Amino acid sequence: ANPGATFELEFIVFEQNVQYPRQVSVKRTIVIGEPCGTGENLCVVNGVRQCSELECDVLLELSKSVVQEDTTPPVIHLVGNVSYEVTYGETDETIFLNACAPDS
Repeated sequence: ANPGATFELEFIVFEQNVQYPRQVSVKRTIVIGEPCGTGENLCVVNGVRQCSELECDVLLELSKSVVQEDTTPPVIHLVGNVSYEVTYGETDETIFLNACAPDS
């Protein structure tokens, strides 16, 4: 099938070993996606399919070495008698801090 083609697939389950047989069905749509480009491999990394010029095992090893995004809030240490008030939960506040003198 050509990319972009769609198919509707119906799954049917029959329950026959009961006094009144029943059936249940569900339909799923299958869409044929674009193939990877020439020289690319279709890889699955962390449950995500992606085209890559790398071999899939190499891409998987590289993905393991990627450092997770740091979501820990920053800690700011203020030196001297300067105080800043920041409203809790406010995301729009901007504070400009000047650099310390080299000997402090």
